Amino acid sequence: MGFFAAVADGFKKYAVFRGRTGRREFWFFMLFVLLVRAAILALDITTGGGTVLLSFSWLFKLGVILPCISLVWRRMHDIGRRGANFFFIFLPVIGWIYLLVLLCLKSRTENNRYA
Repeated sequence: MGFFAAVADGFKKYAVFRGRTGRREFWFFMLFVLLVRAAILALDITTGGGTVLLSFSWLFKLGVILPCISLVWRRMHDIGRRGANFFFIFLPVIGWIYLLVLLCLKSRTENNRYA
């Protein structure tokens, strides 16, 4: 799956918590989010910061939070784990590291109960 297809698919399935999402699709969508947030930050810095860009930044964050959560949930299914492993993100430092390691694991090719 290519970059633009992964981004489009991430937004199409923005509230789908069933099924699986591969590593490539997940990381392409996260790269898209990172690039857009960096562009907003760069615009904010070059224009001296304004309420319009701040509002746009918050709107973008609100617009991608549900797709990001659903992608992580489906990514957990892809590695054969429960989607509820997402909640490790609420543990300071250790939970984030553990979740990052899980997100980097290779997809399971065999059928699992979440497919």
